[in-house]
Amino acid sequence: MRAPGKQEPVPLDQRRAEALRKLYSAHAPYVWKTLRRLGVRPADQEDLLHEVFLRVLGSLDTLDPNRPPRPWLFGIAFRVASDHRRLSRHRLEVLQPPRERADEASPALEGLERQEASQRLYTALGELTIENRALLLMFYFDECTMAEIAQVFPMPVQTLYTRLRRARQDLLDALQGLPRADGDS
Repeated sequence: MRAPGKQEPVPLDQRRAEALRKLYSAHAPYVWKTLRRLGVRPADQEDLLHEVFLRVLGSLDTLDPNRPPRPWLFGIAFRVASDHRRLSRHRLEVLQPPRERADEASPALEGLERQEASQRLYTALGELTIENRALLLMFYFDECTMAEIAQVFPMPVQTLYTRLRRARQDLLDALQGLPRADGDS
């Protein structure tokens, strides 16, 4: 006998289960990286990755098989990260650059310069609103078209281009305000 108010779990049909399994195996690393880029703390990334795919399961009917799934997944990850940041216990944000594998062909100095540039970029991205950060990530890192971005941010494409220009300027301003490793400001 089940407790009052509790609902029986809805059985997952095979088609939906297989679609979720394929999406997860093909795109979980991308979603993980997206959550990290959106400023999710490493301690919360695994939980939010699962939250994203729970929402994916509930939204599978909205996935257009004729379009690439990454912009759609980015939109879900963005909403999960944004909802997570709104919680007062998650207001402190610590952005960390991704850990890159050592490039054995690269001299140590070049690797250090690249690491410092990456740290500056992630610190500057941390200064932006989550919406501006998401817009820059989708356009420059994920190379999404404005039509794909408009699926996540439902507004006219020209408005998105205006916001992209503003976000790019905000990023440049944030980068200029950061001290350089060589001592220059």
